[in-house]
Amino acid sequence: MAVHEGTIIVDAPVHEVFMMWRNLENFPQYMSSVKEVKMLDGNRSHWKGNFMGLTQEWDALTTEIVEDRKIAWKSTSGFENSGWVSFEPHGGGTKITVHFEYNPPVSIIGDMAEALFVGADFDDAIARDLDNFKARVEAA
Repeated sequence: MAVHEGTIIVDAPVHEVFMMWRNLENFPQYMSSVKEVKMLDGNRSHWKGNFMGLTQEWDALTTEIVEDRKIAWKSTSGFENSGWVSFEPHGGGTKITVHFEYNPPVSIIGDMAEALFVGADFDDAIARDLDNFKARVEAA
């Protein structure tokens, strides 16, 4: 499994940031690799995205929600991934930390691509997506 993390400080109260993040169907508006999210029920969603240059689809289950503190998930089919996002008060704002794990597609070739060059690009994408999310929240 490849592991990636990113952190950012958003100038908005924790509850506001948490509620914005919790609305998964808005992810394509600020996450470059996510093309579509459809809620299937309260805890299950269907995702379409582009990872490592490949179009991927998966169903995800929200495994943990701690109001204003943490959201965790894992895929249940398709592109294998899991992770969590935490929300912590930081001054008058919110510190967001994203932890994302995924199984690179294409077996050993995917593992090598992740290790050699995709991993750094993935970290850069997380940073850009968090910047986009921050801008959206702070503009609201």
